[in-house]
Amino acid sequence: MIDNYYYKDYSDQYSREKIICLIDNDIKKKMGGYIQSTSGGLFIADVTIFYFFDTAQHLKFDYGFSDKVPISVRKFWKQRINVMEHP
Repeated sequence: MIDNYYYKDYSDQYSREKIICLIDNDIKKKMGGYIQSTSGGLFIADVTIFYFFDTAQHLKFDYGFSDKVPISVRKFWKQRINVMEHP
């Protein structure tokens, strides 16, 4: 299970619940950002998610998962992204 994530500046690690709160706060402020899981290989994190606003101020996501990420984690983030994109 992937439980900890870095938020933007990589200075601190956050739980999945806290990361969701941070993302929600950024979205309310119309700020983009990114998160990465603390797990992964030397160069590639297991989970990477970018979120941003396009020129029409529509929220967009770009994300990727490494091959070893469990289906349950992929499913969680895909569902969560869908909820955030279509509130």
